[in-house]
This record gives sequence, C-alpha cells and structure tokens, in this order.
Amino acid sequence: MSEIFSAQAVVLCGGGVAVRAKEKTMRTFLFQALVSLVFGFVFGVIGLFVGAWFGGNFATEVVFNGVRGYEATSQIGLILFALVGLVMGWKFMEKRKKKTH
Repeated sequence: MSEIFSAQAVVLCGGGVAVRAKEKTMRTFLFQALVSLVFGFVFGVIGLFVGAWFGGNFATEVVFNGVRGYEATSQIGLILFALVGLVMGWKFMEKRKKKTH
C-alpha cells in the first residue's frame, strides 16, 4: 500500500524523488568511469616502461607505427597495459559497488 502512495507522491511532486535517484546513479557512473580512467593511465605509464625495457633488451627488430625496437614495444605496452587498466578499473568499481549495496 505504501508503494502506491509513494508512486503517487512521485507523480504529484513531478518526479523529484526519481530525479534524485537518477542523479545518484549518474554520479556513481561518472565516478566509476573516472576511476577506470585513472587505472588506465597508471597502467599505461607502467606499460610504457615495461615495453621499452622489453624492446630494448629482447625485441630490437620489432616494427610498429613507423618506429622500431624499444620505441615500438613501448607504444605496444602503453596500449595493452592501458586497456588492461581500464578493464581492471571498471571491474574493481563494479565489485566495490556490489559490496556497498
């Protein structure tokens, strides 16, 4: 019975309660996206250095994007690690969101 009254209250108030809930979900989504971007950036920087180390020591003949050796593998490392960081950041926030609810 109270659900009916609360639904009517939302309709009568112009949806103020629903708007607040929508703002909260938008805020959590933006926070999740921001954390994911931070993870991607941090992992990308790590990948840049790991790729440069690997290319300088082991993969000197690799060619990518017009460059060769450690420069090429550092770009590959940046791209791969940044993607991994984005996914890990998103999954981390999903898991955190499930714990809080």
